[in-house]
Amino acid sequence: MKLVIDLFTEADGKTWDLGRVQGTVAFAAYLLTMTWAYVWRGQAFDPQAVGIGLAAVMAGYGGMIWMKGKEQNASVSDKPRV
Repeated sequence: MKLVIDLFTEADGKTWDLGRVQGTVAFAAYLLTMTWAYVWRGQAFDPQAVGIGLAAVMAGYGGMIWMKGKEQNASVSDKPRV
């Protein structure tokens, strides 16, 4: 359970990061929709389309985490040291 909390919370370990939760849900929804289309509906599997779509989802997710990290580091460095 600690791993899940560490993955989905902000630096304080208590505040849930909704962007990470939403990104994980989007990733799972992409995989489930892809599986449904290819396995149960019998559509042709196009690895290039799957790769491009998955790369777009993961790039957005990674970009969000990167920007969030820059924002948190900036707010920490702006505080005066005592």
